[in-house]
Amino acid sequence: MKIYILKTDIDNYRGCYLKKTLVDRKIFRKLNKGNELTLTPEIQLEYDKENTNPVGDICECYDFTAYFINNKCKTIFLGIPRFNIQFISINDDFILCNNLEVIDSLDKHKTKFKYFESDIFGVEQYFFKDYDYPPLFQVKLPNSLIIRDYLVTNDFVRIVNDNNLKGFLFEEVWDSEKD
Repeated sequence: MKIYILKTDIDNYRGCYLKKTLVDRKIFRKLNKGNELTLTPEIQLEYDKENTNPVGDICECYDFTAYFINNKCKTIFLGIPRFNIQFISINDDFILCNNLEVIDSLDKHKTKFKYFESDIFGVEQYFFKDYDYPPLFQVKLPNSLIIRDYLVTNDFVRIVNDNNLKGFLFEEVWDSEKD
């Protein structure tokens, strides 16, 4: 099995900006922490007008860390077993993804962590436990911080490729065959 970091292809597809800058930033601290949001965030987005590239099926907001998908993606993703995402409609173009699957799956003895002073703040090299991974998830660090990156399995990559979804990039971070 392979695990990848999900990225967006901002070199070939448009990203987006917050249109309204007076946004309650507290909502972003709650996003992608494994909990459902109880309120729909009041945000207004617009595509990057300076970028003439096409719009993909996924885009990343330049103002804060979040992924937005279109209805085509949502329909496909709803059909994936064990896909634990809250979809929050912002408008006709943007559906905010809030990941609900946060797991403690790093092999703490093999994983090489990034440190600031004596505190772990990230991962330099991933090693994972033997586990039945969902298609998309995030991981907790030993200090209980949740890594911002969405991690995906080769099953998720196959679904994106089989459905010709645009704007997705995948950076391989772990291969169980090489562990």
